[in-house]
Amino acid sequence: MVWTSDHGGARWYAVLAVFVLVVVMVATLFSGRQLTAAYVADDVLVGGWGENLLERVAETRLSGLEQWVSFTYEIDDSYPASLTVTTMTTPVMMNEQELRNQMINTIQQQAEKGIIIDQASEETGERLLNNSHQTIYVRYCGNDTSTTPAEEIKIVGEAWNCGISGTSVLCIGVAQVSDFAHSVTAKNTERWETIVGDKNGLIFNVICH
Repeated sequence: MVWTSDHGGARWYAVLAVFVLVVVMVATLFSGRQLTAAYVADDVLVGGWGENLLERVAETRLSGLEQWVSFTYEIDDSYPASLTVTTMTTPVMMNEQELRNQMINTIQQQAEKGIIIDQASEETGERLLNNSHQTIYVRYCGNDTSTTPAEEIKIVGEAWNCGISGTSVLCIGVAQVSDFAHSVTAKNTERWETIVGDKNGLIFNVICH
């Protein structure tokens, strides 16, 4: 009997073993990593703003390779508004286009809540926040049809990468600017300015590292 060896098969198994070992090591490394969640500090949440703890959500997937957590800040009066700050970690940090796509997709999902977005009102730009990060943003006008009567709103999506904490941060803000329910014809953008404004704005003062 003549014995033969399959060197190609042996090499394939060796490569597979190394790959599996690397995946296990990376998963173990990431599973022990603590996510640094971005947030709005209490001293910025003035005038009735506060976190809705019932809306706080966190999830871990792929053995810790992907993690995210969301904090939602709200004010509920004649001109309700909300800001959700989501922090994400992925195996490879998202680039600007991926951040933009994530931002747009998240805004489009608001349609499930009765939000109608005026695509023609889209405004895009960049700015430097108080945390020294350069962001990209998109802003829209729209209508909230979940109320009776429907009310006019403004929507913002703003995102950036934080290299210090190794995270991507996505902020989605919605503010009602009309009060047709009480027959008020004038627009009130105070809540909107609180979300998007420079210096004292909520997004402007998000802490991420």
